[in-house]
Amino acid sequence: VPKLLKGEPAICDMSILDTFAVVSKSIPVAAPTHTPTVLPISAPTMTPTTIQLTTRVNPSRPDGTSANPAANSRDSEFEVEIGQNLATFSDKTRLILLGDSILNKVGQSNILSAYNPVTLASATYHTEHLLNRLNHLDMSVIKKVPCVVIMIGGFNIGSKDSPSETSRGILSTVKVVKSKFKPTTKIILLSIMPRNSKLLFKDINEVNGALNAESNNVGYTFVDLTSSFWDPIEMKVLDS
Repeated sequence: VPKLLKGEPAICDMSILDTFAVVSKSIPVAAPTHTPTVLPISAPTMTPTTIQLTTRVNPSRPDGTSANPAANSRDSEFEVEIGQNLATFSDKTRLILLGDSILNKVGQSNILSAYNPVTLASATYHTEHLLNRLNHLDMSVIKKVPCVVIMIGGFNIGSKDSPSETSRGILSTVKVVKSKFKPTTKIILLSIMPRNSKLLFKDINEVNGALNAESNNVGYTFVDLTSSFWDPIEMKVLDS
């Protein structure tokens, strides 16, 4: 269910309140003849629902890998591009892109040119690679940017990380991003894109659901792009 943004009008038409303005004369109301009964209210017994994510062993990537900063084997190649992109930052920059190959391609296109974006996303990046970049990159120049968009975790899923492990890495990344930028910076987390694999699609949906549920707790805006790239009838990624 979509949530109202700050300043967005309520769904209900408040003009209904005008109905009560038609009475011009005061209406006498008799004093109550009995004392209202006050019912004791007990403390709520329900606890917030916690999404239980699927866990499983990944022999090539032990638990915790996704949240443990690590260099990417191609970082020496990527850092040249990242340095060049950082140099383009200016007062006109409204957007920073963090993530993997998808946002890297978006940044290279003219799709978001109106926002003068700076792209700090690289191909093949897992969550641990982005965490490593965030830890080593000087962010002081760009920390006042109005908005940061993150898309990460797709390669974790492709490397057979469980939904639990993938979600852990993504949330760890978001928390570090929040610590690197001003509190006024809006953090937008994009969903992991769908795949033409029943198992991967199930894992991706599970992760996306958890990320959506955690958005208010952690403090970011979650945008689920699944419906824009997935055919629910054919059960496959939409043809481009």
